[in-house]
Amino acid sequence: MYKQAIKRGKYYHARIRIHPTDEMFQQSLRTTDKEVAEKKLNKLARQMERETEGLATPTKMKQAAQLPLGKHLRKYLVAREAEWTDKTSQTSNDRLKKMLRECGWNHLRDIDAPSFQEWRSQQSLSLNPKTLNDYLSVLNQFLNWLADNRFLESNPLAKVKRLQKRGRTTFTRRALPLPEIAKLLDAVKEKPTRRAAYLAAIYTGLRRTELEKLEWGDVILDSDSPYLAVRASTTKSGKDATLPLHPALLQTLRALKPAEAKATDKVLTIPTIETYREDLKRAGIEYMNSRNEKADFHALRHTYGTLMQIAGVNPRTAQELMRHSDMKLTMQIYTDANLLPKVAAIHSLPDLTNVTPAVTSDMTICDKASLSLSQDQEGSTPLSINDMAGLGMLSPAVSQEENGARGGSRTQLAPLVLAHQITHRHSYRHKSNFT
Repeated sequence: MYKQAIKRGKYYHARIRIHPTDEMFQQSLRTTDKEVAEKKLNKLARQMERETEGLATPTKMKQAAQLPLGKHLRKYLVAREAEWTDKTSQTSNDRLKKMLRECGWNHLRDIDAPSFQEWRSQQSLSLNPKTLNDYLSVLNQFLNWLADNRFLESNPLAKVKRLQKRGRTTFTRRALPLPEIAKLLDAVKEKPTRRAAYLAAIYTGLRRTELEKLEWGDVILDSDSPYLAVRASTTKSGKDATLPLHPALLQTLRALKPAEAKATDKVLTIPTIETYREDLKRAGIEYMNSRNEKADFHALRHTYGTLMQIAGVNPRTAQELMRHSDMKLTMQIYTDANLLPKVAAIHSLPDLTNVTPAVTSDMTICDKASLSLSQDQEGSTPLSINDMAGLGMLSPAVSQEENGARGGSRTQLAPLVLAHQITHRHSYRHKSNFT
């Protein structure tokens, strides 16, 4: 251990290092007397040594234990201010205050797992598992910050498990079908700003907060392919995004843009939850139906995802436009299976009760493909290499010339591609323009 009392200006200062690799600790001893300074230095050095060896509670933790939790919360929110959006900060503040108040926690020593679990059990009557898990996450972030900053020895809730959500969800969101979209837009036809907000939500899939932060500088209207340049600072993922504009939305935004609009001016005025629900009521649309399916504002993002699936948009493209990191979110959570054209899909399948083995010259490639796959009879006419290539049944690396040069050894059927081609030859397509 190294320790020394050095006079700087009026007072003596302590310089202490417990281990050679430690940083030098320095602190004013608040005395001008050398003998008193030495006594304070020795006491401080002994305390630091005991803390280092785990024989005493660090002074910082002792002082933190005496402070009201409200003061720690204020310090925490200030520390997170640069990282969080205003909404995240407000949500965290509200939820933490609610838990501190209702759990009866006034000081750090009051926080423990049993009291939290009792509170969570009481709240389960009114809050769903996902929301309660969000509360736990917010609390864990706060407690981990306290531990990282040596205000708390460890997080007392670190071993509390999250609730299982399966089978306990109180509601699901539903996408709006085309007739309901038309009704909603018709209900606000005299309110161009609200109508623009709903169109933007449905045609871009942007979340409420992302739409609220959209500025005219983000809207590129004069490009050959107009688009929204969504800034990373405004997105949930913290990443930039480029979203092409649908012609109907493009026309709406051009009509909405003021002649003297500045780049930093907000584009849209997003209706409040109450106003949105009033618009739904005016349009004759249920906010919550008998199956506990909710049509809240975020359901418009689900509508966007579902419309892309109905339109036959490639799943990978849909994932990119939805800005999802996981394909499952796009294909399961944000696609309303109730609105998919399942009947049309079944009707698009070939009639297998009417298949004949004869192959005529006027049969289409798809007819030949269907017959070739369903029958393996001697004398049947096989598909030519050209037919296969036209249907995408060959590996992309194999051309007719290559196939001839290699004796057909690398020719590969792609039955899934073939099935896709056959099905989509007869598929149902529905085009609509909500304007």
